[in-house]
Amino acid sequence: MVIYQKLFIKNYKPAHETQVAFLSRLSRLLSIGYALMPALERTKWEGKFVPLANTIIPALAAGATIDEAFEKANFHPHIVNHLYLSRTTGNLEVSIKKAADSFRDRIFYFKKLKQITRYPLLLLFIFCILLFLMKQIVLPSFTNLFQSGTASSTLILFMLLVDYIVYLLFAIGAISMLIIFLWPIYSRKITTRSLLRISQTIPFYRGYCRVQTSMTFAAHFSSLLKTGISYLEVVNQMSKLKKQRVISYYASFIKDELSKGYSISSILSTLPLFDKKLSLLFNQDTSTEHLVQDLDMFTEILMEDMKQKALKIITFIQPVFFLVLAGFIIFIYISIMWPMYELIKTI
Repeated sequence: MVIYQKLFIKNYKPAHETQVAFLSRLSRLLSIGYALMPALERTKWEGKFVPLANTIIPALAAGATIDEAFEKANFHPHIVNHLYLSRTTGNLEVSIKKAADSFRDRIFYFKKLKQITRYPLLLLFIFCILLFLMKQIVLPSFTNLFQSGTASSTLILFMLLVDYIVYLLFAIGAISMLIIFLWPIYSRKITTRSLLRISQTIPFYRGYCRVQTSMTFAAHFSSLLKTGISYLEVVNQMSKLKKQRVISYYASFIKDELSKGYSISSILSTLPLFDKKLSLLFNQDTSTEHLVQDLDMFTEILMEDMKQKALKIITFIQPVFFLVLAGFIIFIYISIMWPMYELIKTI
């Protein structure tokens, strides 16, 4: 029984909603004055948090850092990165709250996208089955009814169109499934430089990566800068964010260029996945306090902009799906009725 419990805890992967709830509860306990270990013990009062607390508490007791303990409990890398930065900032409560808030937004938009696309995708799947049955059964049965060469050629044209559409839909579906299932595995194996090249090649994905990278860099830089350390030490700490490969790669590059004497604003302006406005913030002759305020405001603006764009895309997807399906339904109707019309003409 003990062995089973250990294996269960080791292999337990908490749901995203459970991770957010655990962080919110822990942040609340810390905010009212509990120390970290007593706060973690009190999270056990809720049954769903027991496996998480039973993994994190022994890890911390054995000398692991907070981010290592949460990584051992299979928390999402997004959360682990925020907790890693708390090593330098020293403000664990703020790091936990930021991790919970940002991850909650992430969950919300993914759930919204699933809700909106679920029904259209189901209809599209049913349509593909109907189209395949029509190609295999309905249209071939009409060929036996026609003796006229012109009628047969018309039917053959429709059958060719149906063939092309069926093959196109299956090709799109197969490619989509390969991307969904293989990309997470492939992206972990390729070098960061190759990952950057791919990110810069795909138009819409490039825009998303630019906003996401700029927002994450500004948020992390601001949090670390508040501790009073230098720019060089800030990017040195960010270069250790191994769960965020692009940020880590860029931070290492910036650190090397700063060591050569280049200004940070000139370095940022050469990096393609950074917003041009980010380099302008460092180009101003302002104090560290004002720079922190500017970075926080810049992060907030990018976050609001990303939320608005995400909502627009999500609300745009469903009407497009329905329009495409309506076009396919009309095509099926014409494909069936046109041969019947040709048959009536031959009577």
